[in-house]
Amino acid sequence: MSAAPLPARASPRPPARHDLALVLLLACASLVLAAMVFETRQGAGSTLASRWLALLAVLIAAYSRRGLAAALLTAAFFASSLTPALAAAWNTPAFRPLLTDLLAYGLLLGVTAYLAASVASFLRTREALSGAVRDWGALLEATVEREELAALLLRQAAAVGQARGAALLTPNPVDGQWEAFSLQGEALQRAPVAGQARKLNLAQWLIDQGRPQILDGLPDDRRFILPLTGAGQVLHSLLAQPLAGRDGSLLAMMVLLNRQTGAFGQADFAALAGLAEAAATALEQAGRYAATDHTLARRVEQLAALQRSARELNATVDPQAIVDETMACAMAISGGQVGLVSAEASGGDVVYRAWNVQVESDTIRRATSLAHDAPHPLRIPADDDSFYSLLPRPGLRLMAPIRRTGHTFGLILVESDQPRAFGEEALRAVASLADHAAVALDNTRLFSEIVREKRKSDEVIASIADALLTVGHDGQVMAFNPAAEALTGWRAEEAAGHLVCDVLGCQRGGLCRESCHLMRALPGGQRVVEAEWTLRQRLGTQRMVALDASPLPAGDGQEGGLVVLMRDVTEAWELEQMQGELIAAFSHELRTPLSIINTATEMLLAGEGASNSISDHEAMLLATLQAQTERLTGFADRIVALARTEEQALELMPLPLAYLLEDIVAHWRGSLAGHMLRLSRPPAEVWVLADARALHGVLDALIDNATKYAPPGTPIELTIDLQLPGFATVAVCDRGPGIPVQSQARIFDRFYRADAGDAQRVYGHGLGLYLARVTVAQMGGQIWLESEAGCGSRFAFTLPLTMEGLDEDLGD
Repeated sequence: MSAAPLPARASPRPPARHDLALVLLLACASLVLAAMVFETRQGAGSTLASRWLALLAVLIAAYSRRGLAAALLTAAFFASSLTPALAAAWNTPAFRPLLTDLLAYGLLLGVTAYLAASVASFLRTREALSGAVRDWGALLEATVEREELAALLLRQAAAVGQARGAALLTPNPVDGQWEAFSLQGEALQRAPVAGQARKLNLAQWLIDQGRPQILDGLPDDRRFILPLTGAGQVLHSLLAQPLAGRDGSLLAMMVLLNRQTGAFGQADFAALAGLAEAAATALEQAGRYAATDHTLARRVEQLAALQRSARELNATVDPQAIVDETMACAMAISGGQVGLVSAEASGGDVVYRAWNVQVESDTIRRATSLAHDAPHPLRIPADDDSFYSLLPRPGLRLMAPIRRTGHTFGLILVESDQPRAFGEEALRAVASLADHAAVALDNTRLFSEIVREKRKSDEVIASIADALLTVGHDGQVMAFNPAAEALTGWRAEEAAGHLVCDVLGCQRGGLCRESCHLMRALPGGQRVVEAEWTLRQRLGTQRMVALDASPLPAGDGQEGGLVVLMRDVTEAWELEQMQGELIAAFSHELRTPLSIINTATEMLLAGEGASNSISDHEAMLLATLQAQTERLTGFADRIVALARTEEQALELMPLPLAYLLEDIVAHWRGSLAGHMLRLSRPPAEVWVLADARALHGVLDALIDNATKYAPPGTPIELTIDLQLPGFATVAVCDRGPGIPVQSQARIFDRFYRADAGDAQRVYGHGLGLYLARVTVAQMGGQIWLESEAGCGSRFAFTLPLTMEGLDEDLGD
């Protein structure tokens, strides 16, 4: 029970009026006594003037604070003032008339006192009621506080009903629970109205009746407990007046206790009628204000809790921490008694947190599975047994599924034993909390997937045999795989943050950014491919690597970088160098004796220096020797040409492609035996950027290859087309046996022949197509093969067009 001081209010009956009545009463009594003394001395007895003055004194006493009691005492006093005259007339003939006159006069004073007191009481009641109505009109404009309103209403009701005490029974606008307000001196007492098992609560009984009640003799009725009186007070009688709202519902019960004089009657109901109407309006307004204020305050608390919870949820990726924070916030924003939050974590595990209740694991799985069937957050009443309950006798349950993008993670379940525990604002707040929890759990799931994928990527990168490193936009190394550590001699944690030039050992006197291909490729996001890149290891040892650096995509305003893949080709490079040196030395050493042998053979065949002529058989042997010598000399020349082609730079210039091809075709037509060489050219001249001697060598190799394998009598065709933008395509087509599919990928490799078994039938060393590929690449083009077994072959290569050729291409 709580106490509140009464608000400072003026009394409904101004005390100045009662003081004035007392003064008038004393003055009138003095005048009456003075008149009686004067008349007694004159011997005239009681005159009409003194009697009228006595009657006036009785009227004034009836209007005083004491009312009827004061008037009767005044009447008895003035009536007794005539007894001396009556005693003087004893045993005289005037005694009987005087006695009759005295009795009539006393009766007149008594009736006058009663009537005047009744009228005065009615006037005072009307005055108090008018004052109460005026105060309530001011109160409606001044306050909407329930406690202040109850205090004023109780004081006014006690004044209007002339009661010793008053009580107000009204429901709390927040939770609907009835409360009792009562006056204890100058303090306002407030206590809940609650029934008890053994005896009937008087306040609860009045509420259940809901109609006007007058009860007398309450101390003798043992059925009631009396919570409306203060300590040490006895309740004899009460009057209960219901206050109805605009919709006719019971808004409050006004209870008056122990009337000051007499018992309560119907007149008291009439006196409270005007006050009850104003009180109902004020209480209804105060209830709406209190409910609105509580709703706003509750909403602010909910929003603050949701904001704090959202911040905590976004700061963690631990499913258990998310569930714990969600549970605490759900209880704070809903005001429930018990609760449960469960969610499915990665790997199918279920994490949960229960509040103020013990929950079995089977119950958790069952509740989580039911959340998948819930379409949206909902309130579940007590009589709905389709959903699991945490309390033995729930009043209301609130359930919200934790769901995002069609995936249900779990649920939030809050319960209370009160049937009106959760309103719409609680449902919306818990639904919003479920959305925050779903986002946090989804982020946790995505983070787990990212970690899992990163772990897989790290394992894949670690298992790559080639060295792999990533470089940021500023040229600093960001990541290293074990193969890169083994190749460079740097550990991953040591290489991180260093310039790629430091790690790869390509610093050259501070000019790395200007000369290094990798540093120049970073700003533009270009790809760098180097077949031979010199890598200086941390200890100073040099290795030859094949390097491929691809740009990393940039996003969200961040600049990109490079991912560098390196393969150690040092052994292959050294072997190739040794092979080249050996072949060059062998060719150089072989050409000199072959030249001497060829010269000596020519001299013998010519008969120079011989004393006798040679026989036909000897001439045949010498011719064979000369042919084989020339064959070996040609092979040595091809080896030397190969070395020169790989090393020397070509002189590229604009050339008329069709004119050069016509010259080459004319040269070959004179030496072809059994083949037809045809040229198909476009209607306009095509200018390409090429080296004339190198282009002649490429076409010689392709035509020579076609004449070796194409059957005699079949045509060999040369074509020119401009289908590729910016390039002219030259093709040599034959109708030979074709090249097997398994050999086409290596047909342009050095010393490779598609079928080694034809070496006896077709002479060759596998260098012509290789030289053609190298030469075409040096001129900025590409070469490829289109062939099908039994259907011939088509060797095609591209050459870049000059500006004149581009104009012709665009014009076509």
